[in-house]
Amino acid sequence: MIWKMHISRKPRFLILWNGLAVLLLACVSCRALQPTDQQKQSSASPTSDSEVSSEVPAQRTSTPYPPDAPYGCTWNWNRQSQPDLRLSLEQSFQEAGLRVEEIVVFAYGEDCYDPETMEFRYFAAMETDFQFTFQANDLSENSQMGSLLRSTLQVLQTYPAEETPGSSPGIVEILFYTADSRRILRFNYAQGVAALNLDLSDEELVEHLSTQHP
Repeated sequence: MIWKMHISRKPRFLILWNGLAVLLLACVSCRALQPTDQQKQSSASPTSDSEVSSEVPAQRTSTPYPPDAPYGCTWNWNRQSQPDLRLSLEQSFQEAGLRVEEIVVFAYGEDCYDPETMEFRYFAAMETDFQFTFQANDLSENSQMGSLLRSTLQVLQTYPAEETPGSSPGIVEILFYTADSRRILRFNYAQGVAALNLDLSDEELVEHLSTQHP
């Protein structure tokens, strides 16, 4: 009887011990499966570039440029004809009794284009240039050319640079031609007007402005 009781207690002890071991292993496994704080933090953020953040990005806005601001333009050199000024000059030459073959007047400057759409916005004049064509009898004779040159400058004096398009004095180009040759004088408007005050003869006026460069 005693031997049987001893035998019956041994399996109970083993069962209890095994049960405690299984329970202990289960607790350790459960704790190992729980995520750490670092894992929680990493899992809360996107794990790849393809995942989209829920935060709304700031929208880009373009600041409109004022129409007269140079930093709001893509610039391109250009010139614009000035027909009204040309007609006024033709009338002035007629009143002075001068025969001029051709008058060309244009404002020289830059076109402003929208830097994004490249649409034309406005023309910014820098100066007004003049071209006059006269027929001469003899290009080696400076007296006739000098007389026409002086009369032309006297007419131009009534059209000061500050009253024509652009803020700078422009270029004056005078072409004298005969049947087989031609001669061109080219100088700055301010140089031409200043030459009238030098008390030069007609011949000297031609020679003086021949050495001037705009």
